[in-house]
Amino acid sequence: MKKFATIVFALALVVGCKKEDAAKKPEPAKTDPKAVDKGGPDKMGAAPDKGGATAPDKGGATTPDKGGDAIVFPTKPLQAGDVDDGEETMDMTMNIKVTVEGQAHDMTVAQSEDKKTKVEVQASNDEFVTKEKLTVVSDIQTETKPMKPPGTPTPTAISGKSYVLEAKGADVTITDDKGAAVPEDEAKLVKKAANHFGKADPMDAVLKGQKFVVGQKVSIPADKLAGMFGDDDAKTTLSSASFTLTKNEGGIATLDVEMTMNVDQGPMSMSIPMKGTGRVEIATGHSLELSMEGPITVKGQDPKMPMEGSGTVKMHQVHTFGK
Repeated sequence: MKKFATIVFALALVVGCKKEDAAKKPEPAKTDPKAVDKGGPDKMGAAPDKGGATAPDKGGATTPDKGGDAIVFPTKPLQAGDVDDGEETMDMTMNIKVTVEGQAHDMTVAQSEDKKTKVEVQASNDEFVTKEKLTVVSDIQTETKPMKPPGTPTPTAISGKSYVLEAKGADVTITDDKGAAVPEDEAKLVKKAANHFGKADPMDAVLKGQKFVVGQKVSIPADKLAGMFGDDDAKTTLSSASFTLTKNEGGIATLDVEMTMNVDQGPMSMSIPMKGTGRVEIATGHSLELSMEGPITVKGQDPKMPMEGSGTVKMHQVHTFGK
């Protein structure tokens, strides 16, 4: 189910940034530690529902095996000429209490993002896209760092720009849309925006051949989830994931989705159980819409710096596919 993994990777990237900031020693004399969270309004549902108009079969995807009431989603990647218009919103807030040298400090960490992208596929193989043009139509972030005033909406360095990504073996090259090299800071952001370009979608691998029947919960075994983030994110794991098909109508499958992410690094650990709903085009396996939300529980792991906290995260994706 293309794009289902993207929302999990995006959250992992955000949490990874925050855990480093929260671990820094606070400087209460310089700022107000009671700063109110103004990390951005809840944008869930702000993106219009574009999943109603189903896209044509991309790249000759085979008709799914329905086995009576069962569905098996195809896992064929997008093909040359396919276009994916995406909209993503995310809002996260954490309130953390850290004790340093016997003194307690309350901190608010918040981030929101509103991103629109356009992917134009230029080449692919049997498993993944090998060349694409990525246009970041807009990418606006609002960030509140620990012990700092609330942030303001700011375009990222790649907002409004286009890039060409090409996978050659294990390497991925990134240029601008005219073939010129791009600055290192932009290249890093592009890699995050296209987080598993040049490799098979990890969620496809997990769900390949899996049959879905209305009303039956499909829980993914832990061993299949173990490699979801790869070696670079070894301290971020999915401890559980399940999908329940709730509706099969008009070529669209609607599923209830549950996932629990765990982050374990440095002085803190986080548990993030999320629930939501996804809509998938049955003929292609493409994810049309996915909404997830859940609580965040923060615990300290360093006895010299006790830490505890809680928060929430909400994320929403809409994808429209065409030629």
